Amino acid sequence: MINNHTKDNMEELSAEVATEVIEVLYNSDSSIICKIPYRIIEVLQEKTQECNKKISFKENVELKDQDISEEGKAILSILYRDYICSEEEKIEVNKIFENNQKQYDEIQREKYNPDKIFQKQDNKISVDINAEEEEKALIETQKNKWYIVLFEKIKSIFKRDI
Repeated sequence: MINNHTKDNMEELSAEVATEVIEVLYNSDSSIICKIPYRIIEVLQEKTQECNKKISFKENVELKDQDISEEGKAILSILYRDYICSEEEKIEVNKIFENNQKQYDEIQREKYNPDKIFQKQDNKISVDINAEEEEKALIETQKNKWYIVLFEKIKSIFKRDI
């Protein structure tokens, strides 16, 4: 993700997210920052200059409990996976990413299941067709043939005369 298109992805970040990420990185060990490519740090710093909001990082609070946006957490987790963690940790992190993606895909599949959408549409169509048939049936039974209407008129005229 980031290592494939570093410049493009990092420049799409909002200034606030970049500020959050830089703040977390600056409050971590220098050995961690050294593992991240300089170009990424540079792009984050450029983005940080665009932000007017001051982000406060609480030193004695764990990272998961910090007030960081979801996008900021996502960027930090990708940086961790791609540059900071060991090969064994990468395998574990990738499994977590895959499980999260599967859960997300399952939720989306349930929400936007094309089979269920078409079933609902089929039910609406059949109701509409039945309603049209009922209307046609009513129209057909109410309509009398022209010669019967004429015969009834003539009959009513002769009944009055008698």
